[in-house]
Amino acid sequence: MDATNPTSAAGGITPALTAPRAGNTSEAATTLAQDFDTFLTLLTAQLRNQDPLEPVDSTQFVDQLATFSGVEQQVQTNQQLGSILESLGAGANSLADWVGHKVEAAAAIRFDGAPVELTTKPLAEARQAALIVTDGTGKIVDTQLVDPAANRITWDGLDRDGDPLEPGLYNFEVQRSDGPESLPSDTPKGFAQVTEARLVNGEIRLILDGGAEIAAADVTALRPAN
Repeated sequence: MDATNPTSAAGGITPALTAPRAGNTSEAATTLAQDFDTFLTLLTAQLRNQDPLEPVDSTQFVDQLATFSGVEQQVQTNQQLGSILESLGAGANSLADWVGHKVEAAAAIRFDGAPVELTTKPLAEARQAALIVTDGTGKIVDTQLVDPAANRITWDGLDRDGDPLEPGLYNFEVQRSDGPESLPSDTPKGFAQVTEARLVNGEIRLILDGGAEIAAADVTALRPAN
């Protein structure tokens, strides 16, 4: 993807929790290890020096071990939580970087009255090509012949009668043929602005102006918003 210094949008997503500082967590783990060694030393000394006739109740040792084990588990949990929150924070920043930018992808494009610039892959063997435009209901609203060798197409937003179409979401397809033989069609790419970015099952999904949704992996170019 050809990104051009994306900047984080104001009001971007931020984690609801604050991750503990990595340094503090590391220090706590080191202190805990030292305390555990001290605890074992004291416990061994206590066992060696107890009165054989009146030994310390074994349940006290169990309680001490259980207490220390709980503290140790809590520190480990805090370490894991810190790692998770740091990962979420990085993901949130990545999501925020998409919002507000224009991305190029093979998706439905919102028409707002201005000509729509499309990019397509021409086929060398194609003799004829036509741009087919459909609205949100799947109805064909425009069909126009285009240069079969062109890799860029401009759609003016007019219907078959030359009348301006209503603003909205439109789908595009380029159909090609080699005389009587039909060739594989192509979904041209256009630019649309990202209004929302979501993390779905570990994949970044982008919501475009007009409601179309694509995977971030399908983006082939990136532009700053005007």
